[in-house]
Amino acid sequence: MTRFKVTIKNPLLNMALLGLFAVAFGGSGLYLLISEGRAFVLFSSVEGVVTSSHVRVEREQWGGGISGYYPDIDFRYEVNGRVYTGRYQLSHWSAIRGHEATRKIVLQYPVGTKVTGYYDPFHPSTAVISRKIHWVTWVVLAFFLVIASQLRKMYREYRLA
Repeated sequence: MTRFKVTIKNPLLNMALLGLFAVAFGGSGLYLLISEGRAFVLFSSVEGVVTSSHVRVEREQWGGGISGYYPDIDFRYEVNGRVYTGRYQLSHWSAIRGHEATRKIVLQYPVGTKVTGYYDPFHPSTAVISRKIHWVTWVVLAFFLVIASQLRKMYREYRLA
């Protein structure tokens, strides 16, 4: 039985390929961290009232099967005398696994409930109820660090050779 093994013997090509992966993972990880973490750093808290709360079912574009369940929760809040509407915000990764899990989130926010929301002081029309950084974002960043450390090790070995 023969085993197929691909080996790239050019260290510069190895480093270039690994560098591309590092840029891709690092860039996407930083983008996610910044976009999800913005609410932690910049957003101010505001009191609001839930105006709409239900489970939204999204269907696949082709085939019509269910692709995910999402909590559709809107809340009304006021900033500087002007009334706005914000949403319960899921991260980029968060299609909820099942109807029951989504329903539990929706049940936490019945219509008429007072909630603490978080709005962008530079754009008060942008607001969320939940500010969370999804665990996948941390995994992407950790993977970037592993790739970057391997790239550094390869570069050192290349310089010493």
